[in-house]
Amino acid sequence: MIHSSEFTFKMTGFCQRPQDDWYSYALNLNYPVIEESTLQFLETWGLLTRPKRILELGCGFGLMSYRLLSVLPESTLTGIDYNGKNEEVFKKFTNKSEVGKRFTFLTGNVTELLPALNQTYDWIIVDVDKKYYPELFLHLPEKLNTGGYLIADNVLWKGWVTRPGEKKNPEPIRKWNELAFSHDGFETILLPVGDGLTIMRKK
Repeated sequence: MIHSSEFTFKMTGFCQRPQDDWYSYALNLNYPVIEESTLQFLETWGLLTRPKRILELGCGFGLMSYRLLSVLPESTLTGIDYNGKNEEVFKKFTNKSEVGKRFTFLTGNVTELLPALNQTYDWIIVDVDKKYYPELFLHLPEKLNTGGYLIADNVLWKGWVTRPGEKKNPEPIRKWNELAFSHDGFETILLPVGDGLTIMRKK
C-alpha cells in the first residue's frame, strides 16, 4: 500500500528530498522538526507564488530552507537562528550543493536581528520560540513587500490555544492570532495544516 506522502511526492514531482540523516540527527537530539504536511504545503505554495527573497525566523539546521530552495531555483533565503552550530549542520547535509549557495545564515536573537535588517522580503516565515511571536509582529509588516506573505507555524500549538490552564502558556500564540486577524494591512487565513498555519497577504 502506498503511503499518502509517497503519492503526493509522485504527483507533485518533488524529487529532491533531504536524506534520512537529517531526521536521524534531529531525533537523536530530540530536536523539533516541522511536520511533513506543512513542508509539502509550503513547497506547493512556493511554486504558486514564486517568492524571490525569503526570510525564515527560527531556521534550525535548515530543513525547511533546503526543501524550499530545492523547488525554487530562483529564490534566495536568509535564515535566523540563535544556535550558530546549526549553520555547520546545514552545510554538512547539503554538502556545498547549489542549494546551499542561496542560503544565508544569521546567528543571534531574532528580536534583535530582525529590526536591523535593511531588506524587504516576499515571504517571511515565523517558527521561533512562541514567547517571541507578538513582539516580532510589531516589526514584520515593514519587512514584507506589498503582495508578500507572512507565514506563521504552530498557531494551533497542538490545541493548547483552546485549552486554558494547561502547562504550556498559549497566550503568545493567542495574541499572534488576534493581531493577525485584526491588522487592516493584511488578508489573513488560518489553515489546520500540521500544527496550524496563518497565511497573511500584505495588501
